[in-house]
Amino acid sequence: MRDISYVVDSINLVMIYLVPVFYSFADIPAKYHWAYHYNPIAAVVMALRNILLEGKAPAPHPSG
Repeated sequence: MRDISYVVDSINLVMIYLVPVFYSFADIPAKYHWAYHYNPIAAVVMALRNILLEGKAPAPHPSG
């Protein structure tokens, strides 16, 4: 059970690197969209990108 923390830390690190900060969600291939639907940080970043860069309301779900 002690090794679970290493697995969780590794997954968190990967999820942080997958957040679309410098690229658009539209640039992500469709077969990888599932990973962004399970990443809560990606949803927040995509909503902020919609507000700040595109000047529109954030989408109700992270589909682009």
